[in-house]
Amino acid sequence: MMIDIIATVQNEEEYENDSDNEYESQPIISVKVALESVDNLMRFVNDPPSGLVFDRKALSVLRLLKSDISCYQTDGLSQSQIDSFINVGTS
Repeated sequence: MMIDIIATVQNEEEYENDSDNEYESQPIISVKVALESVDNLMRFVNDPPSGLVFDRKALSVLRLLKSDISCYQTDGLSQSQIDSFINVGTS
């Protein structure tokens, strides 16, 4: 019985390590590409192929996601402009 518990814990640790490695190897996606992708998904959900039905909640989730990404992009642009202004002023 104790051996089964140890084997289970070891298997879970190996799974966690494998999933960490998979996540780390994913390419970084730019904010611009993410917004374009969300826009494409929204168009697809709004006009799906014949016979493909979506829950309307999917569209609201995509809108929220787009809003969050857009806010992140706007905040990043504002911060870069502030940083540039401060760097120009100290030169």
